[in-house]
Amino acid sequence: MASISDLNFPVIYFNKYTFYVEPDANKLTVTTKAGIKNKLYENLTIIDSSGKLYKVKSARKLHGVGPLWGYNIFLNQKIKVELDFSPTVKEASIEELKKMVFKNFEKDRHFWESRDDLSELKEMVSSTESMSSLIHKLGEALNVQYKV
Repeated sequence: MASISDLNFPVIYFNKYTFYVEPDANKLTVTTKAGIKNKLYENLTIIDSSGKLYKVKSARKLHGVGPLWGYNIFLNQKIKVELDFSPTVKEASIEELKKMVFKNFEKDRHFWESRDDLSELKEMVSSTESMSSLIHKLGEALNVQYKV
């Protein structure tokens, strides 16, 4: 049975809405109580930097994270979760990953088109030849910290 310790970070994961790139296990397993309620971890697909594809069936709350047990002024709670992996782990190809990313670009076309760099993102995805490199590049492009 797969576990979080089996993942080679960074990873890219696809939930029912979009995809994210996470640099470590902590970022992957911290969410909000609303995230669990909205089933963001249900049927999650994770591809790690070594090209292994994992399926997550569900997640369960372990504990609150941060001051006041993770509660904020809006009474939402930041929580740590445990992922329940499916037993099957597959090898994913770079082409499969590219197809999944492009499918998401098309599915959420209006969101992605609101970025000024969508054509550059598409070109970068198309031209990258290794799984690890593609995940790293997407992480750099998407996980930009805004500076004031």
